[in-house]
Amino acid sequence: MERALEMVDELAADFVHLLRDGVRIPSVSNEIERHDDVCAMGAFVAQLARDRGADSVLVVDDLGKLENGNPIPPVVLAQWGSDPAKHTLCVYGHYDVMPAAVEDGWEHQADPFELVEKDMDGIGTVLFGRGSTDDKGPLLGWFCALQAMQAAGMALPVNLKLVAEGREEAGSEGMDKLVSTHPFFKENVDMFCISDNYWLGGFPCITYGLRGFCGMNVTVTGPERNLHSGIFGGLVVDPYLQVIQLLQSLTDAQGDIVIPSVLEDVQEVTDEERELYEAIHFDPESWRRESGLPHIKGDSKVDVLMRRWRFPSLTIHGIEASSPMNATIIASSVSARFSVRLVPDMDPAVTFEKIKAHLEQHFASLPGKNRLDVSMTYGARAFVSDWHHYNFASAHAAVKDVYHVEPEMTREGGSIPVSLVFQNTGRNVCLLPIGDFDGNAHGPNENISKKNFLQGIKLFVAYMHHLGKAQ
Repeated sequence: MERALEMVDELAADFVHLLRDGVRIPSVSNEIERHDDVCAMGAFVAQLARDRGADSVLVVDDLGKLENGNPIPPVVLAQWGSDPAKHTLCVYGHYDVMPAAVEDGWEHQADPFELVEKDMDGIGTVLFGRGSTDDKGPLLGWFCALQAMQAAGMALPVNLKLVAEGREEAGSEGMDKLVSTHPFFKENVDMFCISDNYWLGGFPCITYGLRGFCGMNVTVTGPERNLHSGIFGGLVVDPYLQVIQLLQSLTDAQGDIVIPSVLEDVQEVTDEERELYEAIHFDPESWRRESGLPHIKGDSKVDVLMRRWRFPSLTIHGIEASSPMNATIIASSVSARFSVRLVPDMDPAVTFEKIKAHLEQHFASLPGKNRLDVSMTYGARAFVSDWHHYNFASAHAAVKDVYHVEPEMTREGGSIPVSLVFQNTGRNVCLLPIGDFDGNAHGPNENISKKNFLQGIKLFVAYMHHLGKAQ
């Protein structure tokens, strides 16, 4: 293994060049005009798998149609080795990215899809470009790890399967059905690894949990048409006011959920779990400043982390009215979109029904004869993996080999739906991030430090090495 780790440094220029080639393809999955670019990136990944000596490469391009009529971009399935004496690891990454335009605030380049290297004080060389940390850097890092091992003459310690999709940033349509039905996932897979999240701070971590999601819309409809507020104001019950009153009923003044039936489903925190939180290197005040926040809720490090990862939260995403904002109109219809981040043991369907019942009860107490509609847009349970599994033990040993520190065991406040899809196969799922918390994923100036990128490649080599020895 040591020679393979050395080869990562020797091949560093080649690996950065590969990332540059990948970033250059603007594979934005939620922009219709970029569909061909997304498919081109899928072809790029498939060819890369062939170039790295995969025994088989399947390009699954019959996943159905998107709402806009375009076919769902292909999922690439590649495999190296099928030795029954070895563990089989399946790794996941996505080759699509979020939109990016220089006018959004990109400071280091004229084109966000051209990777730029910049020397930054106190950090070293940083690689700026859309997809550098989410998720082209980690995805291409697996291919770099294979190249380093091959150059070092190191036999692959595991059978390796790789799955790369092109719709993660836009809904992962087709992945659930593909994973549950395709032989690639049903045969000879012992564990999964996802590298699509980030360190909590400047400290390596292994992630075992993610919050779930329950998205909802609430609509209040009143008069048959928009009305002049000078003529009808004071005579009709304003749907906009009622939507605001409904939303206010969901939380207290601090924004914490106050519906008892919803909170009763939250799993109690165990002593072992609390110890994991207490061991994490995290300074809430430093994190607040670096995140540009005027204030954060929580009285201690553990409290802040649990609010981020372990307890549910409710967020209002927007309110839309049937009248333009600059018109002095009473809107005939007003809709609000909000979501709840779920934790164990909350079920999205149950959470929706409880919140719907609460809203209907509160609406019944309001004056007037407006109409209420509450609907659910999307739901996914929280994800928690067994961190005592040898999959995590191998990742733990790999972190110690590469970074020479004990990894922190973390959760994430967001959701990665495919983690649940993989977990439903009955195999262990480990999240192994390589990007730092300040990589600006989804935002302008997305980046990964060159050090993190190269050490991440080494991490993948060491992880496979330790999996190969696991009993």
